[in-house]
Amino acid sequence: MDVLSNRDDKILHTLSVPIPTNEQKRLKILRDMNLIGSDPNDPNFDRFTSMLIRIFKIEYAFINFIDIEIVYTKSRSGKYDITFDRNNAFCSYVLIEQSDILVVRDLSTDERFKSNPFVNDLSYNDTDNNDKFRFYAGVALVVHGMKIGTLGMLDSKPRKAFSFDERMNLLDLGVALSAILSEQYDLSHSCLNERS
Repeated sequence: MDVLSNRDDKILHTLSVPIPTNEQKRLKILRDMNLIGSDPNDPNFDRFTSMLIRIFKIEYAFINFIDIEIVYTKSRSGKYDITFDRNNAFCSYVLIEQSDILVVRDLSTDERFKSNPFVNDLSYNDTDNNDKFRFYAGVALVVHGMKIGTLGMLDSKPRKAFSFDERMNLLDLGVALSAILSEQYDLSHSCLNERS
């Protein structure tokens, strides 16, 4: 199951973000789903980002899929309009979280992110008001045990708290979206198996 090309392997060794131990399996499932570069205008995904905006009163919501080098934004809501390089993507850290969820109430005080250009360099921020990002919360999107992306949110203001109920709401939305993605994966693979 060798899904990494020589180029991929070289890129993998230059990344500055933590890499999951199951990266090759994770990438195989992601790439089999053909999500990277797919049409970003999908109402099934957009409903989830719209819900995040309404439920959490957040500025930016997104669904990202994390490939070897880039993070592809499949859906976004609010003023957020960025596709991240994986080295600068907060969601890259969700891939290694055991709990499947990552909440950073103030990115500017977190050792992992305080030097991130989206936290401290306005030239990297592509939003209308050029605010620096301060708050991040994301939940893993899991297909057959592999974290292929995140349902996440950002805000220009830090949060004093993110309650247990808020965590559970975000986790529930992530599980629901993961179920849809898993069903799509299973359906596409059953069609492929029928053809062979």
